[in-house]
Amino acid sequence: GHPDDTEWWTAEQVQEALPGSQGWGGLYIRSGVAVESDLYLEGLRLACQTAGAYLRQERIESVDSLRPYFDLILITAG
Repeated sequence: GHPDDTEWWTAEQVQEALPGSQGWGGLYIRSGVAVESDLYLEGLRLACQTAGAYLRQERIESVDSLRPYFDLILITAG
């Protein structure tokens, strides 16, 4: 990363920039961009499908049930 490109913001700084926010601090990334996630994910799915990927969507009851199939499991929010 670029040290000059990021800055930790207090809850007050976030509230000033984003009125109505929940009152948490955050990381401000000057060169960051926001995307419409539904459109982005649809485009990503189509690009992957065009490249030969297969999308399988299902409910996962236990992360442990995935361990036999993957070397690494990464869980993210959002």
